Amino acid sequence: MSSETSTDASAARARRVDRDAGPQPWQFYILVAIVAAIASVTLSPHTDFVALLLLSATILAVGLVGIAAHRAAAAFVTSASPLPPADDRRRELLASEKHLALRAIKELEFDKRMGKVSERDYQTLLAPLRARAMSLMQDMERGSYRAKIEADLAARVTASRAAPGGFCSQCGAAADHDAQFCKKCGAKL
Repeated sequence: MSSETSTDASAARARRVDRDAGPQPWQFYILVAIVAAIASVTLSPHTDFVALLLLSATILAVGLVGIAAHRAAAAFVTSASPLPPADDRRRELLASEKHLALRAIKELEFDKRMGKVSERDYQTLLAPLRARAMSLMQDMERGSYRAKIEADLAARVTASRAAPGGFCSQCGAAADHDAQFCKKCGAKL
């Protein structure tokens, strides 16, 4: 998971927590409808049971209509839109596709080092993956995303310097800082 994805997920979680922190309008409407239904049943003791059920159901339905009306009115009044802007959605999609393309390249390189893919197949598969990754990066750069990419890159470079990758104890090959297995021999790091 990239830092951008985890940051976006954290922000969405924080918005959900803020939204759910206090009493919500729909809770008020349901509470009023329940109290009204109880009051109507209590004030009509000699009414038929079916009539009381219909009266209670009608009052609860009015409460649900109140919730719907409140949400409709709130949509006109509030300026916050429930969906992120189109640019944000496009950036998220591009970042996700870029992550997948880079992961595919990394897996292809690993398979080649492990001897699962021949040199000819490696070159055949690698060219379109690199072209796709480059295309996605250029699209992201064009969308005023350059500053965020540079900040992410700087953070990753700093993190890679701080967290040593190390070497494989079996074959001595250099290992990435996030690797769990050796690229050369496959031994657990």
